Amino acid sequence: MQKLLFPAIALLLFAATASAYPITPRPLRKMIMESQYIIRGTVLETGSLPAEKTHSSSWNSDYAVILVREAWQGRPLPDTITVYYTARLICPAPPVYTKGEEIITFLNKPEKGDGYETQALSYGVKSGLGAAGMNVYHQRTVEMQQILAIKDQQLQAEKTLDWLIECAANPYTRWEGVYELSPGSDFMSVHDKEGGTHRRIFPNRRQQERLFDLLLATDTLAYADMGLVDIVTGLNDAALLGFLKKRLMQVHHLYVW
Repeated sequence: MQKLLFPAIALLLFAATASAYPITPRPLRKMIMESQYIIRGTVLETGSLPAEKTHSSSWNSDYAVILVREAWQGRPLPDTITVYYTARLICPAPPVYTKGEEIITFLNKPEKGDGYETQALSYGVKSGLGAAGMNVYHQRTVEMQQILAIKDQQLQAEKTLDWLIECAANPYTRWEGVYELSPGSDFMSVHDKEGGTHRRIFPNRRQQERLFDLLLATDTLAYADMGLVDIVTGLNDAALLGFLKKRLMQVHHLYVW
């Protein structure tokens, strides 16, 4: 019996680890392509379902009631909708719905059952943006919807590159652009199972110079800003090194890693 116990424990641990593996990062372009619905709304209520009423599967044990303020993709929608999810995931990270928050959420309608489900877990809810951030995301969403409608593959690729540069140029959407322009700059790219569909896209010199000027005008360094460093390396490395020295000296010691 004891000989069988340890293999069984190992198997359970392996299963738990496998189910807890991070998902492939989902930047905005891919979220738009994969989601049936994109809405701007307000979280009216959140809660957990009784065990006997768990929705669809064990993965959907919680719910959020959302007031739909704008539908950016997928119509029609009722004034309020219910999104089912699980709040108790650790890895991969779950979507986070907090009562009272203004959010952008990316949703799909399951084939069976009522309500909606969040696309790509934590990547499917964006909060804390304020009016300015919401407007930027709305503009980029509309632009990408128009780009995806272009039939000419070469023209679509050129417009996509321009769009990614616009995302990278704005602090609100910087990660959305930088991840596809320079995925290796993000530590989460080790979990990217799609393997470089974005590598056909390379910024030209003019676009690099624009991002270089924006980076040097940055007062503080956020994580996505370091991706800009990788994109513009080689343009003026002396100025870039001076900028990094100055900004990293201002960073809290716990952030330096």
